[in-house]
Amino acid sequence: MNTDNELIFWLLVGVGFLLLLAILAMTNAVKNLLASDYFKKKLMEVEEKAKKAAPFIALLIIASLPASVFAQAGEVDLSEPLLKITKQEILIVAIIDGILLIVFWFMKRLFDNMVAMTRTQEEQVEHEVKESQAINKILTDAVPIEREDEILMDHDYDGIQELDNNLPPWWKWGFYFTIGFAVIYLLNYHVFGTGDLQIAEYNKEIEQANADIAEYLAESALNVDENSVTVLTESSDLNVGLEIYMSYCAVCHGQNGEGVVGPNMTDNYWIYGPSIKDLFKTIKYGAKNGMKSWKDELNPLEMQQVASYMKSLHGTNPANQKEAQGDYYAPEEEGDAEATIDSLAVESGVVADTIATEVSE
Repeated sequence: MNTDNELIFWLLVGVGFLLLLAILAMTNAVKNLLASDYFKKKLMEVEEKAKKAAPFIALLIIASLPASVFAQAGEVDLSEPLLKITKQEILIVAIIDGILLIVFWFMKRLFDNMVAMTRTQEEQVEHEVKESQAINKILTDAVPIEREDEILMDHDYDGIQELDNNLPPWWKWGFYFTIGFAVIYLLNYHVFGTGDLQIAEYNKEIEQANADIAEYLAESALNVDENSVTVLTESSDLNVGLEIYMSYCAVCHGQNGEGVVGPNMTDNYWIYGPSIKDLFKTIKYGAKNGMKSWKDELNPLEMQQVASYMKSLHGTNPANQKEAQGDYYAPEEEGDAEATIDSLAVESGVVADTIATEVSE
């Protein structure tokens, strides 16, 4: 699970919780205001109208419900983590927070309007003036014009005088925030080292990307079968195929492919076919003449590697070759793509001879 996604998710959940508390507080304030004598009289006047409109409102609410409300919940897959935060889930929580914010704003407006109804005209004008002054103080903290003589400075340039107004509060708090952020950044990245600098973060991302690529390639390689198998020509694959051949195949086919109990793998005669698909299928499922199935011991990639190594033995002409068995196939009949492996035959044969010598010793 992405750490950034988790952090954003829980921040949004926290904001939603705070908005819910604010809505509950505002609901309680509206409830107390409605319980006053002023609104009791007002509510009695609209009660009859509300009763008449109630059926239509109920129908409207039912019609607006999404079909998903009535749908049955799907089965929960217990094999998956219970908490796996995605970007879609973050978006859903953000939308819920937005809805809660709109509800809070609506209830605040409703409360303000209800309170305004209980004031006289003079009281309402005085309240609006005080509210405007409060907003002005938060945004600019400027002194009213009628009190500017209190902050008038001695500077006088051609009749132009200077006022000693305070800096806007939003600017000062923004500046304090940058100082606090700088201290936390310094401690996190350069003192305690709990966070990764850009180069370290980049290197970690590169390592993770390489691991993901390797995992993908490994999964892709294991998906090979007798219908999709191709000849591997990389020396790393052929070396692995050689090791598998010496461990499982050499006892029957000879250490150099010359044939012992099993047939010769280096000539142009084949019992079950010379193509890479024929070899893979024979290794995987076995054959009627005594060849066992190796699908329980070898995975698909290993079978492809050892089959490719066997193709590389073609034409190496080792000593003590077993007599020909099966049908004759000309090299060109095996396909151009598979014939390219013959260019590695001599090198692979030399490697096989070296291993055979070490085994005999």
